[in-house]
Amino acid sequence: MKKKYYIIFLIFAATITGSAQDTKYGGAFLELGIGPRALGMGGAFVALADDGSGFYWNAAGPASLPGFNVSMMYANMFNNLENHGYASVSMPIFGGAVVSASWIRLAVEDIPRYWDNNLLLSRDTRYQDPIGSGLRAPSTDSFTFANNAYFISFSKLSRVEADFGWQYFQLPIDISYGVNFKLLDIGLDDKKGSGLGIDLGLKFLAGLDDMFADDGFGDLSMAVAVQDLFK
Repeated sequence: MKKKYYIIFLIFAATITGSAQDTKYGGAFLELGIGPRALGMGGAFVALADDGSGFYWNAAGPASLPGFNVSMMYANMFNNLENHGYASVSMPIFGGAVVSASWIRLAVEDIPRYWDNNLLLSRDTRYQDPIGSGLRAPSTDSFTFANNAYFISFSKLSRVEADFGWQYFQLPIDISYGVNFKLLDIGLDDKKGSGLGIDLGLKFLAGLDDMFADDGFGDLSMAVAVQDLFK
């Protein structure tokens, strides 16, 4: 009896593992990154995240925006075979809080569809007579492969005075924190799939020029971002 339960457990565990592997790369298009400035920095943008693309790199990013902000990007890739872009709108609400709505899309459109009963012929027949077997027939119609991600982001900026007990006594530090709620929608022709995700972000910004009384030191920014928290 124990052996029977052990076998059932192994089958159940294998089923769970297989399911996890099947969904491992869901939403992989989001790994491309967005924003020309962030991409120009090689994606080293988590601790900065202070423009319209900041919601993607760090959920706390929109809190750094000075006011109402609209940001967009569009890129044609692989000789116009694929298009990639995003649009984002951010708006301050109250008490240093910012709400934003964003959309990221990666799509291959107008993929020609070829379908003919003759394609079911044997390999040799199709090779010997490509025209008669329908391999060079015009496409019947087209379809689209589209990946969409929709974000609703909430972030807040707070300022604290850190007392170091030395020359400048108190150092102002900006602390931003935020959360993304996102919906993934992926479609290939008439096949559809969707999923939900949550991102968290935290960012600290301190002026080293204030600490050392020298404008040449600039700012020190540190951040942590967690994406797909419950993946």
